[in-house]
Amino acid sequence: MNWEQRFCPNQDCAVDSWLVQQIRGHHELWELHDRFNGGAFTIAATDPVCPRCGSTLVLLEDLAHHNDGALETGQVLAFMNNLR
Repeated sequence: MNWEQRFCPNQDCAVDSWLVQQIRGHHELWELHDRFNGGAFTIAATDPVCPRCGSTLVLLEDLAHHNDGALETGQVLAFMNNLR
């Protein structure tokens, strides 16, 4: 499986962006890397979750629909606005 960029939807979380991949042969183990600070974690869960706050990490296209489409101001929203 290839690395995917996932985002923490919790605006109060210290890390907003992760690189994640499911560990080959283990459907409920995920490897996560903090792209900017270099932290690495192995998480046992059905979906990748943020090791800092426990929120389920989402893809960029799902982030806009999180919380009924209402994003608060913060680092993730600023990142999304820069993609335009």
